[in-house]
Amino acid sequence: MYRRLLTVVVAALALGLLGLLGSQALAGKNNTLRPNPANDSSLIRKKLDKERYHGAGGCARRTPKGTKALEKWMKRNSTRNVFTGTIRCDGGVHGTGRALDFGLDARVKKQKRFAMRFINTWLARDSKGRRNALARRMGIQLIIFNCRFWQTGNSGLSSYSVCRGGRKGVDTTQAHIDHIHVELTRPAAKLKTSFWRSGLAGGKAGKGGGGGGSGGL
Repeated sequence: MYRRLLTVVVAALALGLLGLLGSQALAGKNNTLRPNPANDSSLIRKKLDKERYHGAGGCARRTPKGTKALEKWMKRNSTRNVFTGTIRCDGGVHGTGRALDFGLDARVKKQKRFAMRFINTWLARDSKGRRNALARRMGIQLIIFNCRFWQTGNSGLSSYSVCRGGRKGVDTTQAHIDHIHVELTRPAAKLKTSFWRSGLAGGKAGKGGGGGGSGGL
């Protein structure tokens, strides 16, 4: 009897601890765009876009419409006063024009908050519990920021290879500390994923959690 009682007490304490850890983990994700566009009535009933990754190939002459649209949407929901970069013929996805470098610096508190607001929003579950909902809707296939990365199909951020030996002495650009790197799939670059087809791209999302709205720096 005493063993059974002890088992019940231990189990209850374990569940309480897990609940506390879970709430603490979620607390870091409260800095999101509100409302999350993934929950918009024009999207929530629709099937999520496929998880895809499209590699490099060739060198584009013009920045695709989808990359331009993503840049405008990010500026609208953070700050217009930011450097951006798209086509760079380095043999990577930048050469296709489907990669965007958006200059938010993790060493600057307010800029880091904007960056994490985007990332948290992209990777959040929608109201139906589907993870990475907005990233899939937008056709985002890769995100790198502040020594961490996410790739389509992943459940969260992982350590970026450049920083695995520690941050001391790493190049801030290679480590993506001074900007977010975002890549789009081929359909997204052509505005052919559900978010870009919905018409939501032209609007500004509501206020973000975690302190402050989505006004400029």
